Amino acid sequence: QNEITLQEVIKYSFEENANRFLGLDTNSYNKYCSLYKKLDDAHKEKKDCNSTLKGNLLETLSSILLSSGEMPLLEIMRNKRTSTNEIDLLVEWTAEAKFASIHNIYSFFGDCFLCECKNYNGRVSVTYVGKFYSLLNVSRSKLGILFSWEGVSGRSKWSDANGLIKKIALKEGIYIIDFNKDDFKDVYDNKIDFYSIIKNKYMALKND
Repeated sequence: QNEITLQEVIKYSFEENANRFLGLDTNSYNKYCSLYKKLDDAHKEKKDCNSTLKGNLLETLSSILLSSGEMPLLEIMRNKRTSTNEIDLLVEWTAEAKFASIHNIYSFFGDCFLCECKNYNGRVSVTYVGKFYSLLNVSRSKLGILFSWEGVSGRSKWSDANGLIKKIALKEGIYIIDFNKDDFKDVYDNKIDFYSIIKNKYMALKND
């Protein structure tokens, strides 16, 4: 009688059960927790000799966040090579997410976005953030997620890599999200889901 479409019903169902769809399923969460503990221990013990192992753990953790869930909403391609660069993770919405119009709820993700995993012992430098921006600009992506353990450099909001991220958002409308060990820990503690973290950081960056 109210001319509600099937797509609207699915969208409503998703919004009502967002925590179920957005959170990790039990198997993925258990795997995530196991890998998180290994990576956290490796950094606490400063195992420099295991840099490759730590890098693989970081990329796998990031992949779990992106591609797991009761109904996976994102599909990822790892180590996607272009004519000039290699992208760690190229991420697109699944057909199911598009059918349910979920990509419209999180429209700031765009049709696809890029993710880079940088497992440095220190913070990610302004130089690398500049390179990541160039990659986003060339690929015409408006969102990029930078997964790292220590986060990006910058003692204040407008200095170093932190400041460059804000200037790029302000001038170019390209948003680089800093996803670091605090965010990984929040997912581990089951405080918040990946999508909410990205949305909150995007809104904070956009409105700063």
